[in-house]
Amino acid sequence: MIEAVGHFRQRAISINPRKETSLSEKLPDFTIENKELLNLMWPPGLWAIYEQCRQLDPNLAFAKIKKANLQKRAAYWVMPTDENPQIGIVVSGEQEHFNRLLQTSKISIQEICQTHGLDSDLLEKPENLALLIFAHELGHVKDFFERGQLHADSSLAEVLKAAKKYKLENRKEKQRLPVPRKNPRTVNAYGNAKLFYYFLRHKQRLRRMGINNYQEIPVEQERRYRQLPLEKTADEFSVTAFKRYLESVSL
Repeated sequence: MIEAVGHFRQRAISINPRKETSLSEKLPDFTIENKELLNLMWPPGLWAIYEQCRQLDPNLAFAKIKKANLQKRAAYWVMPTDENPQIGIVVSGEQEHFNRLLQTSKISIQEICQTHGLDSDLLEKPENLALLIFAHELGHVKDFFERGQLHADSSLAEVLKAAKKYKLENRKEKQRLPVPRKNPRTVNAYGNAKLFYYFLRHKQRLRRMGINNYQEIPVEQERRYRQLPLEKTADEFSVTAFKRYLESVSL
């Protein structure tokens, strides 16, 4: 598994508590370490698609890669906090994760392909799905940079302010889902009984959303999740990077 961590400008206490180190000053070491680790990861194209993402947004070169454990999720990104002023991406390097996703995330895959003009046959390979998801998480980072107007020399206060604003927007968007603030994987894990009683408790609201029985809840949760502005923006970026990657390897 890998964790990509980009360090913003902050106090480098372990080196000198009075010295502030900018992100751009550490870029060469970050990039070298990224390449060495990503070349050892499954799938083998992670470094290549990472390069495509960096070409689309140079700020993404500030992501540092290190190994991390990942159990339940295939990928996610972490916004900086006061306790941990970093931006992180965690992506599984285990093929089994993506083999399962090919079966459990068919609606999301179909939605992405139809919305962004991607051949669904390409995502029948777990390694391609892994590359797309990796690029998707980098797409969230790109969006975070842009919304917060951040750059290599942004102060910690500016980064934390942007993180707070982004988190509120994310929460606001997810509130509109059939099951508010829940990711599709969580709702997909609900049993029939839990879905049935949830439908009974929220029947009027769900029917206004066009959901007429409990079996439609996981399907609509996944479909509508992919249409959330923050997710759609990350999808657009990942598909663009993925297409560029395919062109580069076909040359």
